[in-house]
Amino acid sequence: YKELVLSSLSIVVSSNSTTLELAGEEMYQIQILAATEVPELENARQNEYIAFLYAENCYGAIRGLETFSQLIQPIQATDSSYYTYHITNVPLTIHDRPRFYWRGLMIDTARHFASVEEIKGILDVMAWTKLNIFHWHMTDSESFPFESKTHKTLQQGAFSPSTTYSYEDIQIITDYAMARGIHVIPEIDMPAHSHSWSVAHPELIVQCSDDDSEDQLNISNESTYDLLHDLYGELKELFPARYIHMGANDIDTMCWKVAGVLDAAARNFWDERDISVSDEDAMTTYFFEQAFQMVFQKQKHAVVWQDLLPLTTVPSNVVVQVYDKDSSKYRETLELGYKTILSSNYFLSEMEHEGENWREFYSVNNAHMNAAKEYPELAIGGESCLWSDLIGPDNREPFLWPDAAVVAERLWTDESQLADADTRLQYWICRISRRGHESSAIEPGDCTIPNQGTKFHVTQSVSDEEIHFALTFTNPHAQQQTSDNILALNTLETSSSLGEVIEAAETVLGDTFFAIFSLLLGVVLGVSIKVLWNRTESKSKLITVVLTVGLFVLSFLYGLTLVSINFK
Repeated sequence: YKELVLSSLSIVVSSNSTTLELAGEEMYQIQILAATEVPELENARQNEYIAFLYAENCYGAIRGLETFSQLIQPIQATDSSYYTYHITNVPLTIHDRPRFYWRGLMIDTARHFASVEEIKGILDVMAWTKLNIFHWHMTDSESFPFESKTHKTLQQGAFSPSTTYSYEDIQIITDYAMARGIHVIPEIDMPAHSHSWSVAHPELIVQCSDDDSEDQLNISNESTYDLLHDLYGELKELFPARYIHMGANDIDTMCWKVAGVLDAAARNFWDERDISVSDEDAMTTYFFEQAFQMVFQKQKHAVVWQDLLPLTTVPSNVVVQVYDKDSSKYRETLELGYKTILSSNYFLSEMEHEGENWREFYSVNNAHMNAAKEYPELAIGGESCLWSDLIGPDNREPFLWPDAAVVAERLWTDESQLADADTRLQYWICRISRRGHESSAIEPGDCTIPNQGTKFHVTQSVSDEEIHFALTFTNPHAQQQTSDNILALNTLETSSSLGEVIEAAETVLGDTFFAIFSLLLGVVLGVSIKVLWNRTESKSKLITVVLTVGLFVLSFLYGLTLVSINFK
């Protein structure tokens, strides 16, 4: 075997901005080539390869680093008890960028609570699949887990005091997501799916039937508008993303009409606005005009479910999320001129998670994907959605993965790559398994490759000129048995700057000088003990000797310690 070694990975990022833009540039380029082909390198070895990753910004670099990690595959060594890690088919060049800039995953934490740690785990796997939108369906009929500071009693609608999200929790989640290039889009579902609001504010709810899940906000009460205004103000401060999802699905406008006819206060409310209580369309329009203005005044963009379109006039700058399986609904929304998110056929909770059902996600929306090509400015991407009616912490991951990963690939790449998808997906399943996460199986077998200390560490530092990433690959069992087109991986690390090297040298030299000085001082004190013993009166000999010996011992031991540290 000819031993080829990858000695370094250099990351070049053009911009020093860490601002996370939704339509920001996520493109990157990876090159792995022989070191002898790089003119700037002196004394390059014939068997040495180096890697380069180029990106416009740090988030493109994050996407590229994930791809780089996927290039590294375990190969069983001659001794079957060990696996080595290699990159095959070198030299190579990869140019990559996403097809859509909205590549999302919706998680419903209202029907089954998800802890902060569980959400962080979901964000990790999202980053590994290059998803960049976490649509957080936070509230619904079943619970209101948001700890509002402007309306503190609302959290009484949570399942329990321990199943709520504080300001601090949300800050942790949004920071964690941003570090992985993920936007967090909050959804406070309304005006339907709002029964949980009634625990604290029964006056803000109208009952549309005997089924509590069909309760809606009372849009004939001025306090409803005040509360919404305050909630949107809190969301603006808590979530850096420029979008707020307003919900707006499953609305029963007739419910408001009936409530208005029966309630004198409701009739007065609409009379003051010259709207008839029998005109449910006018009431709906009024409510959403107010709600949209609240969001726009907070310098946020609005997202709504498709249900709202036939009920009222939706402003042209609102993003519409389409989930209807009717193949015409997606195209119709695009033709109306709305930026559109595709979720049709991407409801993960409706799929059987075994066997080869994951294959459906590659082809089920081919017609929609073709329509998207006709409206490149409006077809901004898609989302897979996981409703949690019967899904909780114990089974959430197997429902998510690998199906959501398949959707992620369809949203990243231009064409379906079904031919070798099973092999590619099996590698991915084993990869997230070694990283501590679960997935449904797609075929018989298991991930038998042991985790033998492989670690990836990514750190980011910002200077006035550029952003530096350091990637360290550690494989203590690597045996580096390679073929002509396979690279064995050494430790990959970035070099320190000259200033850092000089500073470190000065520190070591200074400590060494002081160590030698301490040893010499100890020797001098030792000689002094003999002299003092001979010249001192017997009455004071004991005190003098004790003090001098103490100084001698401390100085000598301190000097030995410093010398030992510096030699190491």
